[in-house]
Parts: sequence; structure tokens; C-alpha cells
Amino acid sequence: MKLAEKDVIQWNARYPIGTKVTRYKLINPLREPEETETRSTAWVAGGHSALVKVEGVAGGVLIESLVPVVSPEVQVLLRQKPVIPALSIRQPWAWLIVNGHKDIENRDWTTNYRGPVFVHASKTFGPSEREDCEYVSEDYKIDMPADFALGGIVGLAHIVDCVDSHESPWFFGKHGLVLKDSRLLPFTACKGSLGFFTPKIDAILGGER
Repeated sequence: MKLAEKDVIQWNARYPIGTKVTRYKLINPLREPEETETRSTAWVAGGHSALVKVEGVAGGVLIESLVPVVSPEVQVLLRQKPVIPALSIRQPWAWLIVNGHKDIENRDWTTNYRGPVFVHASKTFGPSEREDCEYVSEDYKIDMPADFALGGIVGLAHIVDCVDSHESPWFFGKHGLVLKDSRLLPFTACKGSLGFFTPKIDAILGGER
């Protein structure tokens, strides 16, 4: 799969039509960036360019010139004190959590932390993750999306316990973080890390590109 095709798949998985974006002028970077919003899904043009339509522009613009605006809700959560930690989880497990299916996150370590946690979708997605999708579809009878958002915050959950056993069908051990009130958030690109980590607010809100 070509790079532009991968970019299009990821863009469409992350950002629905109507996403507010900041448009940077790649040809004339000295011009002020413009606030606008998308009015199409992304597509590949000429075999190598990933484009999307935005308000006020005829035709498509390169998605590399766009930085999605962080939603007001996520901005408030990112600035909350005490700071809300994040936990990076591979797909499809992150999707299953924030869509209300999976109430346990399995780990080989324990934690005393109780409270809200950002669900961060790892950038990793390969043959193993595709096998996980097939397993979930067959064993849990859940329809899975064709593509997943990767490399950013996708939702919020609350850790209410850490257990060594649980009646939930999602508990696989060794330890399980018991989750409640999980929900989707607008996708927010963010670098992940191992274990609990603190999202880099300045980089996120500053539209690090």
C-alpha cells in the first residue's frame, strides 16, 4: 500500500466530514494560517497526493497542510487538574473500550490509581491486530469497523479497580483494570508511551506537525 493511501485511510478513520482544521500554506508559509472545516472524506489524487475538500477552497487541499483543531471538550480535559493520565492501548481493544463493549483492560502489572484515564490508540496495527479483530467478530459477535483511528486519544474511561480475577468475559489476566463510564472523544493526535503517561499539552494544543 502506498503512503498516500495509508494517509487517506488514517485521515478518514480519525476525522469525520465537518472536522474543524487549521490550514497552513505550504507554498507560502509566511501567510497566516486559516481556520476552516472539511467538507469531504479524503482521497488519493494522481496516485501520490492525499487530498480533502475544505470550506472556501475549490477542489482539494493536501491533508499534510491541515492540522485538526482540538475540540473544546478535549481541551478542557487536557487542562484539568490534577492531570488526567493516558494509557496507550492497541486496536481493536481501544475501540472496544470507548464504544462500551470492553470493561476490562488486561495488564501484567497492577496499579493503585483510581480515576479518569485517556484511552490512547497505539500506532501499531499489523497481522496480530487483524487476527484480534477476527477473534472479536467471531467469538463476541461484534461488528468491527474497516479502519481504526491510530496514534492518538480516542476516548475517556474511569478505572475503578485493579483485580486478579473477574467474571467479565473480557478478563484474560494476569491483572485487569476495571473500567466504567467509557466514552468516545473526538480524535486527538498524540504521541503515546508505555504505561501511564501524561499527554504533552503544549504539543497537542499547539498543533505540533
